[in-house]
Amino acid sequence: MFETKYVKTKNEIYTFEVHNQKDFFFKPEFNQLQVIRYYQICKYKNNNNYRYHVREFIINQNNDFVDIRTLYLTDKQVNKLIVTESSKQYKIYDTDSLQCINYPIYTDIFL
Repeated sequence: MFETKYVKTKNEIYTFEVHNQKDFFFKPEFNQLQVIRYYQICKYKNNNNYRYHVREFIINQNNDFVDIRTLYLTDKQVNKLIVTESSKQYKIYDTDSLQCINYPIYTDIFL
């Protein structure tokens, strides 16, 4: 189940427990890490830094906001985000800044 590895440096010995990969997927405490990501994206570049203003909302399975991040992305990064994510996971606003846009509510994200 566990494999113990020792790493020796000049003055100290460190001990690590390496978990079996199969154990990781069957323990319920590890499976509770499921999150949903939702994005608010500006349609136009910001005049100050010439990047797109993006908000990323991370929501856990209890529908609680775990983290809210403000990002400034390039053209390439925004295009990659739009291509890789489902259309239900983001919303594009006709503005260059999200300061005047409210945070999404439950119905915005899950309906």
